[in-house]
Amino acid sequence: MHFHKMKFLCSPNYIFELSKKHVFITNMTLEKKYSLFPYEDMILDGNMLVVLGKHQVLFFCLLQNHVKHVLRFRGDEKRWPKHFLDARHICSVRRRFLVTVYGLPDIANGETPQSLDPKLCFEAINPKLILHGSKVIARDAYRFFTVHSLHSDEQKLVLDGHNSNVHAFTADGTVMYSGSCNGTLYMHGLTTGALLKSANLDGRAVLDIQLHNGLLLVATANHVVHALCPKLLYNKFSFRGHRSRIKSMHVFQDWLVTNCYDKSLRVWNLRTLVFEGEIKNSQMAKALTFIDTGSQGVFIIAHRGTRITRHVLGRQT
Repeated sequence: MHFHKMKFLCSPNYIFELSKKHVFITNMTLEKKYSLFPYEDMILDGNMLVVLGKHQVLFFCLLQNHVKHVLRFRGDEKRWPKHFLDARHICSVRRRFLVTVYGLPDIANGETPQSLDPKLCFEAINPKLILHGSKVIARDAYRFFTVHSLHSDEQKLVLDGHNSNVHAFTADGTVMYSGSCNGTLYMHGLTTGALLKSANLDGRAVLDIQLHNGLLLVATANHVVHALCPKLLYNKFSFRGHRSRIKSMHVFQDWLVTNCYDKSLRVWNLRTLVFEGEIKNSQMAKALTFIDTGSQGVFIIAHRGTRITRHVLGRQT
C-alpha cells in the first residue's frame, strides 16, 4: 500500500519521507528503512532530524549506519505546533488567526531544557509566515503584511497592502518582495514599512519569488520566469519556453529548475542564462531536493507521489 507523501528531504546517506501516517527513513547505503509514528512536519539541521508530532517534538541524530533518538518534548496544548519556520523555531495557528512561535533548543551544543516556552504571540487572519533573521513576517488576510520581532521590546510593523491576493513573498536584508494575483510586485522596507518601489509583470499573477546571486527570480502565470534587478525591479532576462503553468522554482548552486504542471522539469544555467535541458516523466514531481556527490556531480531527487526518481543535473565547474 502506498501512502500519499506530504514532504520529503534528502541527506547524503538518507531519504526522509513524511506521509499522513508515518515518517520513513531510508539509509541509501545499507538500503535499510525505519518507520516512525504519525507526524506533521520535519526539518534537517546538520546531522539532526527534527520531527513535529501532534503533541511532541522529537530529535534524531543521523549516524553513518543508523538513526539514534536523542530527545523528546511533549506538549499539553490541544493544538501543538505543526510547522517549522526554521530549524530553531516552530509555530502553531489556532482558530486560523492565533499565532504562537516557539524556540527550539540547540541539541548539538548541549541545550536540553525541560519544556518549550512561547517566544511570540500575535493575531493574523489565515497567515502565511516566514522567518527573516529575528523578525517574523506574516501575510495577513491574503493582502497585508505585519512584521513582528522575536524580541518583545520592538513594536509590530504594518506594511502597505496589495489590491489583490498575495501568494508569494520573500525577504532579503532590510527589504521584502511580494507579488500579487494582478501581477504587481512590491518592494517594502522592513525598518520603516514604506513602499520603496513597485513594478507590474504584464498583469499576470505572481506564483513564486526567490533571490539568488543578485537576481530576483519571479515566476508568473504566463509560463515565464523573470530575472529582475533586486534594487530597481527592471527585467534583466526572461526564461521562456514552458508549455504549462509553473508549479514551483528550485535554485541550487548556479542552476534553476522549474517544476511545471505538464509533469516536466526544465533546467536553466543562471550563470550563462542558457537552457540546459528538460526532464520528462509520467508523474508530476510533488517535491524536489538536490544532492551534491562531488565527483559524480549533482543529482535532482524528485518525489512523484508513489515513487522517487533521481536525475543527473550536472557538474559544477
